[in-house]
Amino acid sequence: MTTPVRLYRDTGGLDPAALRPGADLVLDPLPEHGLALPHGVAVDDHLDAAARVRADREALAGLAAWRAAHGPALTVDGTDLGFVREVELVAQCFLPAARLRLALAAAGIADVTGAGLDADLLGTVADAGVTVHSNGVATVVAAPARPNIPLMTRLVGRSGIPPRVRGDVLVMSYWHLEPVWERLAGSAHVRLVPGGLVLPGAGRATALRTAARNGWSGHPSQAARRRSNQRLAAALDAAAPTDALDRAARGLLRRSAGETLARAEHWRRVMDAGRLRLAVLPFDSPEDSRVAVAAAHAAGVTTLVVQHGFDALLGDPDKTVARHVALWSEHDVAPLRAHTGAALHVTGNPGGARLAGGTAEAAGDARRAIVLVEYPSRMSARLDARIGMRHVDAALDLLERDRPGAEVVVRPHPSDRAPGSYLPLGAGRDLRVSVDQATPIEPLLGTAGLCVGALSTATLQSAALGVPTVFLDVSGIERPWPFDGAPDGLPRVTGEAGSLDAVPDPPRAAARQALGARADATERVAELISSIAAGT
Repeated sequence: MTTPVRLYRDTGGLDPAALRPGADLVLDPLPEHGLALPHGVAVDDHLDAAARVRADREALAGLAAWRAAHGPALTVDGTDLGFVREVELVAQCFLPAARLRLALAAAGIADVTGAGLDADLLGTVADAGVTVHSNGVATVVAAPARPNIPLMTRLVGRSGIPPRVRGDVLVMSYWHLEPVWERLAGSAHVRLVPGGLVLPGAGRATALRTAARNGWSGHPSQAARRRSNQRLAAALDAAAPTDALDRAARGLLRRSAGETLARAEHWRRVMDAGRLRLAVLPFDSPEDSRVAVAAAHAAGVTTLVVQHGFDALLGDPDKTVARHVALWSEHDVAPLRAHTGAALHVTGNPGGARLAGGTAEAAGDARRAIVLVEYPSRMSARLDARIGMRHVDAALDLLERDRPGAEVVVRPHPSDRAPGSYLPLGAGRDLRVSVDQATPIEPLLGTAGLCVGALSTATLQSAALGVPTVFLDVSGIERPWPFDGAPDGLPRVTGEAGSLDAVPDPPRAAARQALGARADATERVAELISSIAAGT
């Protein structure tokens, strides 16, 4: 009799090196265990390139079919939960289910024991014809640690802030938009209404003056959020799940979308005030953005998303819902055009305007290298959880071979939960390795004589600053320009080939173009906002 394979959700609390291929299988290994985990234990180890693309497609098709079948039940108080929570439904439900199903089939595994994997995902495996046993281990979703929130902020969260809308352009801020708000804050033609209470990035006096003159969007109260949880739970419980995938999707909504109805109701009050003509957002895929966009469109308020980061083309549905999109580069137009009917405007990046010049901001130390860490996408199976550790390990191999004794600073992705996990990779190497996730990225890059980059905005910033930069690609998948190896793009090396001995001068023009580093970008975005708000 065949012993069932133990199926884990992740490697938390486990010794990854003790797990064995053929006996253990892990859906989502912790990124820091990427090299310690034997090959064949991770679910994604059993997915070749074609299967990973298929998993992405099946996840999106599964979500679309689920929304089509359960549309009325998923629309609660006028809020379409499948639309609003698209990102999390794909990332936490439909994509994991597709990866599991395809990997088990590829590995020929037909008998598993759930070892902490939640019952809903186990059910999707059973529905695929795999025999499933439970070991009685309950899955506990721990509440996030409560941050040290100031008393005034807690009080505001309890009582809420009713909307007070006197201006005509709602702004949801992000770092790259702050120069635009500074430019428009005193405009006689555009009256900015901050998302929340005050205008982020503006000086104290400007923020208070803008709020006093134009109002604010506010926040729903704790009582409204509590009622939202109750209404959502009742709606999801009104009909029995039709299969395991339906049960998994409803379970995810029940756990994580409880306050969605309160936010949607609040944004309808903001938009129904009748004063707004335009809502400006940095992205339109997360839940908070989706509820605002849905309320805006229902009230006849148009929307504009201003691109906030380089698009790696790994499944994020960002920039696909707004009526207008401001893009960094002409290279961003064609990939996005396949997914939206929005009006596309190439404006450049207001957050990158300072990089439009031709000189580096600092002369870096030739003996110092920065390694930027590749990061997986939650919306795609094409890059798995091992990618970060593989990337840093390959970078250190190249640096030790070509630049022994160098000082190396590893810069993890801002979302990386375990930045210290890269430090042990330097042990025993002829390198001085440290990890820095705190120093602002451009000053950090300016200290280096070499950047070993990942597919990221930071790699483009490095080249635009004039730092010798190479893109280290350990993924084996097709990458967008200028990371694709094109003659006019970034120098590219792999873990098996290439040299760091004679890195050419950085392709600053290509980096600036991809980054949207135009001297007039702030003005172009400000003019676009004014034009759309005026209806011209």
